[in-house]
Formats: sequence, C-alpha cells, structure tokens
Amino acid sequence: MLLKLLKYELKSSFGRIVISFLVYALITSILMIFFRDYETINTAALTFGMVALTVITFLTIFRRYNSNLYGGEGYLMFTLPIDGKVILASKLISAFIWTVALALIIVPSVIMLSLNYVDPNYIKDAYNYFEMNKVYVIVFGIEYLLNMFRSVLVIYFSISISKLPIWKKFSVLAGFGIYFVVEILSSIPTLLFKNVAVVAKTTAGFNVLVKDYSIRNILIGCSFDLLIFIILFFVTSYLLNNKTSLK
Repeated sequence: MLLKLLKYELKSSFGRIVISFLVYALITSILMIFFRDYETINTAALTFGMVALTVITFLTIFRRYNSNLYGGEGYLMFTLPIDGKVILASKLISAFIWTVALALIIVPSVIMLSLNYVDPNYIKDAYNYFEMNKVYVIVFGIEYLLNMFRSVLVIYFSISISKLPIWKKFSVLAGFGIYFVVEILSSIPTLLFKNVAVVAKTTAGFNVLVKDYSIRNILIGCSFDLLIFIILFFVTSYLLNNKTSLK
C-alpha cells in the first residue's frame, strides 16, 4: 500500500515541480551559452532561480499534504483502510525524493557558477578543506538533512494541528503559532549543553556569541532532531487516524 500511495503522491506533484525544473534548466542553458560574459546578471539570475525552485518545490509539498488530506481528496483518502503512519510515510518519502531532485539541480548550478566566476584559488582552498575535514563535512551534511526533514515534519504536524475543530476560524493562525512554538522548543535541549556557543571577537573589536559547530555539538543536534522527528511522526500519525476534521 505504501508503494501505491507513494506512486500516487509523486504523480500528483510531478507536473508543477518538473515544469519548474525544466524552465530553470532552459533559462540556465541560454544564459551560460549565449551570455556567459555577463557575470553579475548570470549570478543574480541563477541565484534567484535557485531560490524560486526551492520555494516552488516546498510549497508544492506542503500544499499537497494539505489538499490531499484536508481538502476534497481527504474524503476518499480516509475512507480507505490505511494507517496514518503509512499515509505520513508516503508524504515524507515523496518530500525526500523531490528534495534530492532539487539538490541535483542546485548543486551543479552552484558548481557551474563557481567554475566560471570564482577565483580558482578559492575553489582549490575549498577542495583542500574538504580533503582535510571529510568526516566533519559529512556529519554536518547529515545534520543539515535531518534538520530539514524535521522541519518538514513540523510543518505537517502544524497543518494537522490547525485542522482540529477547536480552532474553527483561526486555523491558519494556529498552524503558524504551533510551528514556531515547536521550533523554539526544539532548540531548548541543545542550548542546555555547555559550549554550544563560543565568544568570538570581530574585526571591529566587539565580542559576539557564535554557535560552535564542532562535531560533538553537531551530533547532539542530530540526536535531538532524530528524537523530535520520531515523536512528531507518531503524534501526527495519531492525529491522522483519530482527529481528522474535514471541511
């Protein structure tokens, strides 16, 4: 059943996301083939395009969750004998697939801009840094991905909470409020550990507090992100099974 739901989920969100990817690829190809010498214009255009792709992709993911479960399709979805965990898993796997596809568009774009417009010495320094800090970079990347998908699940959870009958006409406000509350609460456990942030001095002589991205603190962040993800997964699944209110 999970594979059937996933196939349906990908098919439903395929059009808008893929079309936006193709438009971006076409514009990028035209700029880099015929207007390569215009560094400022190309950099600004591609940066704006990457931001727009990210916004379109995630808006599609979240709108799909809302319309499929709490719109007209929800009446059909919740008449099927499907557990909320399976429904939620299909949404999360679909979001993961589209996020990977987005990365496969954005990462080559950043590399292309770097190779064309960035001083080769900076590229060499970045490569040398990666070679000397492979473990750190990999751990940081894992923490970033986990944090991102935790945020996706927080938004799913916020949407589900906002659909509870108690909120009535204030569902949108409730959804935003729940999202920010969960995000704030999620950061508290990490701050309880010492040396999460260190004092650094700026070139102007001011002391500022800077987050310490040591491997230890990144692993602490990963642990809490994973714990929150697991809790929210089961709570959101419970809401889908027992507290769904369709309008």
